[in-house]
This record gives sequence, structure tokens and C-alpha cells, in this order.
Amino acid sequence: QQQQQQQQQQQQQAEEAESAPIQVGAEAGDVKLDFTESSSAAAFLPMGSEASSSRGSDPPTRASSSNSVSGSQRGREERISNSSAPDPNMDMLNRFLNQAVGGLVSNFARQLTTSMTDPGAYARKLITQAVQDVALTPQQQEVVWRVLECNSNWWEVAVMGKTAEGETLPWNRPVGLNMALLHYYHNQLVSERCYSAVAKTPGTPPPLSKTETLEALRFCRWAVAPYCTRGEALAPTSDEDFLAARAADVAGVDPSVIKEHELGDQSQFHDPLCPRHLIAVDEEHNEVILAVRGTSSSSDMMADLIGDPVPFVGGLAHAGIADSSQRLLQETAGKLKELLRSLDTQRQRYLVLTGHSLGAGVVELLAILLQGGNVGMEAPKVGAPSSSPARQKCKPAYTETITGVNWSIVEDEEFNDVQMKVFLYAPPPVYTSGPECENYPELRQNCETNEKARAAAARAMECSIGFAINYDIIPRTSLHNGYNLLQQARAVDLYVPWRKRDIFRLLTKNTDRAKQKMAAQVSAAICKAANGPPAPPNPYARQHPVASRMYHIWGVVGCTSAGLPDSLPLVDNEDEWIDESPVSASGDRDDNDMSFIQSAEDFVGDSDDDESAEDFVQGTDSGSTGSHSRSTRSVATELMKLSSSMPCLYKKSKHLGQWRARFGFIKDGELLFSKTPEPENATTRFPLTAGCTLITLTGDASPEEWPPTIVSLQCDEETAGSKVFRSSASLRGPIKFTFTIRNEASELLCPAEAASIDLCAPSSDARDAWVRLLVDSIRVARSQAFAMMPAKPPEEWGREALIAHGFVGDHSTLRYEAALECFLLRFDKLEEDESSTSR
Repeated sequence: QQQQQQQQQQQQQAEEAESAPIQVGAEAGDVKLDFTESSSAAAFLPMGSEASSSRGSDPPTRASSSNSVSGSQRGREERISNSSAPDPNMDMLNRFLNQAVGGLVSNFARQLTTSMTDPGAYARKLITQAVQDVALTPQQQEVVWRVLECNSNWWEVAVMGKTAEGETLPWNRPVGLNMALLHYYHNQLVSERCYSAVAKTPGTPPPLSKTETLEALRFCRWAVAPYCTRGEALAPTSDEDFLAARAADVAGVDPSVIKEHELGDQSQFHDPLCPRHLIAVDEEHNEVILAVRGTSSSSDMMADLIGDPVPFVGGLAHAGIADSSQRLLQETAGKLKELLRSLDTQRQRYLVLTGHSLGAGVVELLAILLQGGNVGMEAPKVGAPSSSPARQKCKPAYTETITGVNWSIVEDEEFNDVQMKVFLYAPPPVYTSGPECENYPELRQNCETNEKARAAAARAMECSIGFAINYDIIPRTSLHNGYNLLQQARAVDLYVPWRKRDIFRLLTKNTDRAKQKMAAQVSAAICKAANGPPAPPNPYARQHPVASRMYHIWGVVGCTSAGLPDSLPLVDNEDEWIDESPVSASGDRDDNDMSFIQSAEDFVGDSDDDESAEDFVQGTDSGSTGSHSRSTRSVATELMKLSSSMPCLYKKSKHLGQWRARFGFIKDGELLFSKTPEPENATTRFPLTAGCTLITLTGDASPEEWPPTIVSLQCDEETAGSKVFRSSASLRGPIKFTFTIRNEASELLCPAEAASIDLCAPSSDARDAWVRLLVDSIRVARSQAFAMMPAKPPEEWGREALIAHGFVGDHSTLRYEAALECFLLRFDKLEEDESSTSR
């Protein structure tokens, strides 16, 4: 009955719409709007119709019937008809309004037709356009269109498998399922490589000198400084002075050394491709430091996503980051000159560039420009119109010419004695001058200019050094690697013979055995695909970081002071309960169809380091780890003894929020809590990991100097030379000496869940004593959790994009800083051992 009522209401509304005053012709033509002496109903008539040519005839509208017109209305019409002749000015206004309103109605008719054909697409278009017009500036809208164009083209080629003939290659199962299987294979691959690298080099110093390691740690803190935080939540603010003070605190310097800064996101609205940055002067080392922030806002994300390779300084560069580097040079060139002049000319002057993530990518290309790569370069236009006719039709492009980007320290005689140093942390691959450049006519025309530009790129590469942890996704993110990743998913789709329900069963079980089964099956599928006929070459240029040395840091971030596991579980290929019959989505699988599979070099045996999975299978030399393990065990035993003699702590209940006194112990790399003095009766266990644990002091001041990558100080102000810490109402315990321990989630070798625990000590001394024990336990874990591989040339770096656990978490700046602190402590330990031996 309700449906019938709704249908009747719809029919009634349709009848009323048909009898409405406005009538549109068969082709939604012009509509005549008559403002002269006529009835209100006869005013709205299609031009050229019979009804409009004869005013005496009744128009087919409900409002024109004699019954619907009142006496007063008829009297008004009679008075108007007896008036004088119409004014010519009124006729002109009448014609103008006829044309204007007729165009609006025609446009409305066309939109109505479109909305009826595809209502969802029409609604999305209206909402998107409204959001753009209200929330985005013209510059931001142009960047958005560039992002859509770049990534839609990549999606069609890499995901949909679009060929030159316009055909697409269908998937046998959803892409997400294939990527999920690939994820567990990558987990197994990364676990084997990481275990092999870390277990073989416990306590070994890095392949850097102590001076280089100290510099790398110092500039890593400068690279973190533009974020204005080390992971704590930071409320949005436009107070540049406050942000500069936070940045100085992160870098461990006085705020007065920061001479210029743009750290807030508000100014990016009108210049979305100019990254946030700061410029500082280190008088002790006679340095000017330019630190660039990584991705931290929507504008930064837009610069990341414009990944098209474009001609840049004799090669090909990431389009969005190339624009950002030129924007930054325009913004900072004047200040850099001023500060370089202020340095002591009797000593060696240095210009240091550093950045993390997107900031590292901008710094890479900025170094090329400052080394003379931009001399003679035409002033580029940010937001130049695209060659896509569809985009030009949809939205006019915003264009703006960049000026003042032709300065370099090489060509300027005043600064040609300045030595440049570049430190990159998680640098993305942004540049290449390889054979791929031959496909671009712009790079083939002026060979002499291109040779000079490539020489500038070589000089920038020589003074640059880069670091990457595990399989952090950013140093391996490019359109080229993304295409290869989808090719692996194609191999899984073709050669893994499981049905969708079997895959769902494995994914929902989430057991070690299920994960091993998926990894083994995907490994066999990829090897089978790699041994087949090669596919057409990757259509995207392979780019690399601009660094002469790339250091790969392996880290088991979930490792505790208890050490690494003795071994990894091997993959068992037997499986009795999975039906391995071929899947037939639209037909049988064709084992000979290898047209989309790349060569074996893109899939297997292409590790970023010299260690291989075979090293793990064969086992490691346990004799090389003996002395280090003994020293680690002795420290862990000492920590257990010390914690047993410590006073009780107050622990906040997660459910009731109540504070209860508990005995605390540190045993086997875990913080234990028990109601009794015996650790065997512990009811709560909290792992103290090498790279995932952070302690935050939230109570009163502490006179101690804590390592910033382990202990975070939430301070509001400086009072009498000591820091006063903020304590929120939810953390205010029975006594004010509170602190919080927080763990990020870690997977693979030493899994740990994300958790936090709120604690309170009975006194300031007791809290400091407990925090010292916790810091010592974490340092013991770090001493055996990190290893650095020998440097590799940039062309051989980052060929794999693996989506293993941690490919996002390993991008954290805290882990880079923690690893470098660990290596520096190893140098100190080595010097202590050598001095004791000499004595």
C-alpha cells in the first residue's frame, strides 16, 4: 500500500510538472519570457510555438484556465490592457531577459538529462566541484587536476592492464585478494633477509666513521625539526614563533639559531607546492642549514602524487618534487646568500641541506640546482596547461611563472668556496639521466647544455649521503616500482590455483601456518611467471635517489633485551585441506599466457642488499655472536636485580581508571607488574622494544637529560631553568610524578601489539630511577636490533617495492634517529673496550 501511495504521489507530481508555467521544447530550446502586458500564465511559452504567436488562444497550462483566475486578477489585466503603448526600453529589457533566462533553462535541461542518465556521477561531480570552489584556491585546484591526471593514467596502465590498442586485461579474482597474498609473501621475504643481516652482525659498528655517524645523527635531528614534534600530537596553529620554538627543541638547539622559517600550513593554500622549511646557522661548525619537512599536510601529499617524469636538468625528475624544489629555491635564495655572507670567511664555509621523506626528495633536486644545474634554465611555469584535451575542457589551468631560480653557489664567485653537504633520510627516487631520457626530444636537442646539467647532477650526488631502514616504502616509491608490484599481483592472479573462498579461509585464520602456506604458494607462482616469456618493458622510467652512497639499515624494531629468536620457522609446502583445483572465473587458466609478466630480474634475486634468503636457510655462525650474547645477558640480569629493589609504582587501570600500587620488575625485556613481590605472579607484561617504545614524562620537572628518541618531555614553559611538564586531568595520579609508556605495533620477527600504560612514582627520585632502568633496557635491545649494510650506488638501490609489515611504520623519523644513536653508542663501547685492553 505504501508503494502504491508513493507511485500515486509521483504521478501527481509528474502531472503538476507537466502543467508548470515553464515549457521546454523537444530539443530544450530557448524559452521566451514575456514581461509585457500579458497574463502570468501566458508569459512562459516556447519561442516559435503557435500559442506564443496568438495571445488570444489559451495556453495549455493549468494557470491559464478561466476558473483559476480571480476577479481581481482579471481586473488588473484589464487595467494593464487599457494603458498606453509599451516603452521601447522595456522591450529591450524584455529581449535581454528572454535570452538570459532562456540560456539558464537550456543549461538546466541539459544537466537534468545528464543527472537522469547517471545520477550518482552527476551528484559526485556537483559535490566535488562545490568542495573545490569553496575549500581550494585556484593553485590548489590546479595541483588536484595534475594529481588526478597522473594517477588515473597509471591506474589504467598498471591496474587495468590497458594496452596500446586500448584493450584491458581482466583479473580472475579481485585485486585486493591478490595483494593480500602478496603481502604475506613479502613478510616472509623481509623476515628472512632482516634476520640474516642482524643476526650476523651483532654489536658491529657501521661502515661509517664515527665523525660521519655523529654528523648523520646531528642532521637527522635537523631533518625532524620542521615537523615540530617527535610523534606527540600537535594542535594546528599558525603561530610561527611557537612552531620555531618547538622545532629548536626537537633539534636540541637554542631558538635564536633559526633565522627564517615557514612551518605552518596556512601559507600553503596559495603556494601548495612550496614545502615547509627552516634555515638555521651553526656558528660552531660554520654552517648554514636548510631543513625541509616531509609529508605532513594535504598540499604535501599532492606534491607526492604528481609523479610523472618530466625533463629536469638534463634528465628526468619527479614532476611534483621538481616543482617544489624550484619553489623552495625561489623562496630561500635571498636568505641563503645573506646567511652565507655572515659566516666566518677565514674558515671553511658549509651549506647543509637535509630532509626526511618528501623533504629529502626536494633536497635532492635542490642540490642539483645549487650545483649549477639551473644556470640557463628557462623560468618554469607551475601549473602549465596539460596536453589532455579532457582536462583542458573540464577546468582552465592556473599558471604562474617562477622567477629567481637561476642562482647557484658554483656560478656565483662570492660563494664558490662554500662546500655543500646533503644528508637524506628515506629519500624517494626522483631523478635519472639514464637511457630512458632518449625518448624525450627536449633532452636530445641541446646536448651541450644537457652535459653541463648532468655534470651538476654528478656534483650534487658526490656530496650527498642517504639512509633507509628495512623496506621503508618511500625510498622505493615510484611509478616504475608500482608497475612492477602490480605485475607480481598479476602473477599471483594467474598461477595461484586457489578459489576465493579458500583465500578468505586462510586470511581469517591468521595463524603462522596459514601465513607460511600463502607465502610458499605465492613464491612458487612468481618463480613460475618469471621463467616464462618476457613481457613488454616497463613503460615508466626507473629513477633513483641523488646520493653517491645509500646505506641500508636493517632493524628488528620489536626486539627486546631478550634478543632475537633462535631461528625462524621454515615454510612447509604440504597442505591437505586446500583445494588446489584451477580457478575458472571466465574460463580455464592459460599457462602459456605470459604476455604481462616481466623478466625474472624484476621479481626474484633483486634484493637491495648482498644478503639473500639462502643465507638464512643455511643458518648463521653462532660462534660470532657468543661474546655479545654473554654481555647482553649480564646486563639483563643486572636490570632484573635493580628493578627488584625499586619502590612500588602506581598503575592506572584501563577499565576503571583507578590507580593501584603494584610491584614492578624488568625481566627478559619486559616490564612486569605483580600484586606480590614475586615476578612469577605477574599479571601484566609490557615489552620494552628497540624501536617502538616511547616514554613520555607528564608530571613535574626532572633534572635528568634523557635521550630524545626514548623519553619525550611534554613541556609548556620554562620556569627557573627547569622544565615544567603538562599533566592532563586523565593522567593526574595520587602523586604528581607521572609518566606514560607507549608501544607502536610491530610485526614479523618480534611481534608486539600497540599499547600504552600510565604509571606514577611516589617521588621524583623514584620516577627518575625507574625511567633510567627503562632507558637502559631499551638501549640493550637496540644494541642487538640494528645493522647497517655497506653503501651501494644509487642506480642499484630501491628496485623492489615490498608491501610487508612495517613498510609504513619503518618510515618513522624516530626509528632513523634511534638507529643512528645505536651506532654511535657502539663506537663509544668499542673505544671503551680498546682503552681497557690497553690498560
